[in-house]
Amino acid sequence: MSYCRRGWDGSQVYMYWHVDGFIECSGCEFDDPWIVQLNSLDEAIEHVKKHIRAGHNVPLLLEESIKTENPWMEGAERYDDEVTT
Repeated sequence: MSYCRRGWDGSQVYMYWHVDGFIECSGCEFDDPWIVQLNSLDEAIEHVKKHIRAGHNVPLLLEESIKTENPWMEGAERYDDEVTT
């Protein structure tokens, strides 16, 4: 699931939930090789703020979307719950 895609609604950022359990910022202008792996909710939110401070266009509700629509959310169901419990 992507939180935003480059070019959609003017976004200059592409962030999505990766199947390996982290949020990825793909094509990120801050790192080479342009892929940033974000391993916590706090790290993902700070990364969004970094894009905003740099003047990059990001969707208005990106930060809120990441906070409410991710498997790190307390009490969220995870596809691997049956395996780990």
